Amino acid sequence: MKYFSLLICAVSFLTGCNNVTYTTNIDDDVLSEHVSSHIKKRGLEQFYSVQDALDRGASPLGGIKGESCDVSDDTRTSSISYNRLKSQAIESLKNDVLYLGGNAFTLEQCQSVSRYNCDLAVICTGQAYNY
Repeated sequence: MKYFSLLICAVSFLTGCNNVTYTTNIDDDVLSEHVSSHIKKRGLEQFYSVQDALDRGASPLGGIKGESCDVSDDTRTSSISYNRLKSQAIESLKNDVLYLGGNAFTLEQCQSVSRYNCDLAVICTGQAYNY
């Protein structure tokens, strides 16, 4: 009898959700731009050094910078590690590469910096290239 009532509940739940639709305020253009940007960032070539880029025939486009900041609220302490902030800063740096029309970059340095509104901040710098 216990299993029968569970079965009835499960069937009722599943049939009740049969015509559920989900809506979002993200239109197709925004979604396709986000997906496209993500794919482009994954396809960027990273050179080991400026000399490596030049030796392989890349054309420099300019300096790039990415920054990430962890701000904790009053109810918790900072929980984001330096490595995670560094990864976020590198992702931001890759946005600069795409903005300049590049498809490659060098990562010169990443360092912790003080920001008045951040518990921890990381800035990464590099060069964008067309390769």
